[in-house]
Amino acid sequence: MYSNVEYTDMLLTLGECLGNSSAAVTRYAEKFPRRNLPSKNTFRAVERRCRETGNVRPKKIDSGRPRTTRTLNKENIILHLVDQDPTVSIRNVARQTNTASSCTWRILQEQQLHPYHYRQVQELLPDDLPARLDFCQTLQERTALNPNFLKRILFTDESTFTRQGMFNSHNAHYWCDENPHVKRVSHYQHSFKVNVWAATLGNKLIGYHILPGNLNGDMYLDFLNNHLFEILEDLTLNERRSLFFMHDGAPPHFDRRCRNWLSNHFPNRWIGRGAEAAIHWPPRSCDFNPLDYTVWSYLKEKVYATEVNSRQELEDRIQRHFSNLIADPQPFRRLMESLEKRIDLCIRENGGHFEHLL
Repeated sequence: MYSNVEYTDMLLTLGECLGNSSAAVTRYAEKFPRRNLPSKNTFRAVERRCRETGNVRPKKIDSGRPRTTRTLNKENIILHLVDQDPTVSIRNVARQTNTASSCTWRILQEQQLHPYHYRQVQELLPDDLPARLDFCQTLQERTALNPNFLKRILFTDESTFTRQGMFNSHNAHYWCDENPHVKRVSHYQHSFKVNVWAATLGNKLIGYHILPGNLNGDMYLDFLNNHLFEILEDLTLNERRSLFFMHDGAPPHFDRRCRNWLSNHFPNRWIGRGAEAAIHWPPRSCDFNPLDYTVWSYLKEKVYATEVNSRQELEDRIQRHFSNLIADPQPFRRLMESLEKRIDLCIRENGGHFEHLL
């Protein structure tokens, strides 16, 4: 499609060449060497349109799909179907009412209806709710006595990075002027994985450690004895003295030797499973751990940006991105703000699910 100026120049050039379209093509190329060169048929069409309609631009005839006729009764039927089943798809509503999908979508938008997504949450058992409620109330009570209490908690967790990684085909796109037929392998005959321990303190990622294999009680005890304090050595002495160590209820964490180790090194200052813990971690409550609700997903998005071809490459990516995030904690500047909001919502919901309310 040409602009009005270009069409006008074509008409003037054609007049300069006394209506000879072939000569007009040559003359137009001389006058406007940097423009797209119209064909002689384009020159003839411009002249014909100008004589017949007085307009140099082509008239759009039957362009696009005509809008479906809308009636008040049809709109009511569409709204009734959606009210009866809020999970129904636009396509099914359009099919049932013999209406175009675009028209159906427009009707729902005009009524300010929006297709909200489901939020996947962890299963909770009936006995979990009182434990979660008690945990949140305990944190609130301690925060009332010390406003910096939440920032003193060293949240820890382990996560597994696999070769397959994390890939959402619904959200992943490849922009191109024509279909490049891109693909991504999702199942491998030869797989590998890397287990990683990490910790946050306040709004910062403190450190990480690549575990040598699947976590068990012996390995976790070895980590506590030989690696934990190396990771914490950049903290000040006062920070280390006031740390409140947190881990969840995973079986390796419940090993008696590990619980005794924590009671000796963090007396009355650790959160976990067992009678020795100063604060009991509620079961199935990953929604309170900043590593689970923010850090791991953010990190894996970086690590799995492209396909991983070897275990060493996977480890290198993990180390590189962890180091970058430790040096620049900007992405995690609201970890504690989010935790405070989660605690408030959990209490409001009596220990029930709350992530769908965030």
